[in-house]
Amino acid sequence: MSFRKKTTSHSRWETYCEAHQALLEALQVPDWVFIKESNFRAFATTGQIHDPYQDNFDFDSLAEDLFWDLFTFITDYFDHDSLLFTKFEEARVKKGSKE
Repeated sequence: MSFRKKTTSHSRWETYCEAHQALLEALQVPDWVFIKESNFRAFATTGQIHDPYQDNFDFDSLAEDLFWDLFTFITDYFDHDSLLFTKFEEARVKKGSKE
């Protein structure tokens, strides 16, 4: 009998992103942002997209409903770690609470 983990953190991330595919497409950011959890963490922390043809991502410019959908995506997966996502957290504070 084996008690090895059947999933890895990478496979959990992939499954989570697949479940939220419509949101990820609506954000209109490059696919690489969501390929690895570490890529997304860097993106949400710096707001940077390393694409010479695209400026840094502006979380403030997201439509209100899309912003709060992304907020839910982040907090459901990352919980309190989301406070470390500097650029996203700055935008959340500007927008105020969801209520």
